[in-house]
Amino acid sequence: KGKWLMGLAGVLILWGLQQTHAVWRNQRQAAMVMYSLKDGRLVDFIMGETVITLSDSLSEKQENFAAQSHRIACGIQDKRVLYPGDSLFYEDHKLLISWPYVQFHDLLMVFMDPLHTRQEL
Repeated sequence: KGKWLMGLAGVLILWGLQQTHAVWRNQRQAAMVMYSLKDGRLVDFIMGETVITLSDSLSEKQENFAAQSHRIACGIQDKRVLYPGDSLFYEDHKLLISWPYVQFHDLLMVFMDPLHTRQEL
């Protein structure tokens, strides 16, 4: 009977360590995900268990259809939605947005509106 208890304790300890590692990994993750959608722009900046979303013309239903499964897999607990525009400014310790310029960690990007770009060419 003692061997069974020791075996069960060992399994529970291993399971606890695995769960602790999963939480630690989720808290340290950082990723940018750009979803390819025909109706609008959707970009997720994942920082730990928080996601900052840039979305322009999508309904909440369209956004959830495109991104919800990935957010669940990443263990996202907090979501903030930002809407691109001339006056958009957001600053966090890993993300800086001064529309149309975005810096995420060491990556600097410029988001261009495809409609304006085509007209100007």
